[in-house]
Amino acid sequence: MVYIYDQWINPNMMRWFNKHVPGAISHDDYALTELIQIIWRTQVRNKKPVTVYIPSKRMRDLFLNWLWEGQVPADLRVI
Repeated sequence: MVYIYDQWINPNMMRWFNKHVPGAISHDDYALTELIQIIWRTQVRNKKPVTVYIPSKRMRDLFLNWLWEGQVPADLRVI
C-alpha cells in the first residue's frame, strides 16, 4: 500500500469542532485517524500482512509514533 496523502482537516470542520468542543481535535489527530482507518481497510483487518509506504515525513512520523507509543526504534527513523 502506498499512502501519498499529507492529510489536513478541512478548515470548516476544524471551526465546527472548535466551536462545539474547543480543543477536541488537532490537525495531527485527524490526520492520524484517517491514516489508521485506511491502513485498517487493507488486509490488516483480516490478520494478513501488509507493506505500507508513507513518503510524507509528517504522516510517517505520526504513524510510527502512534504505532510504537513514542518509542520509535532508531532503525525505523528515516530521513
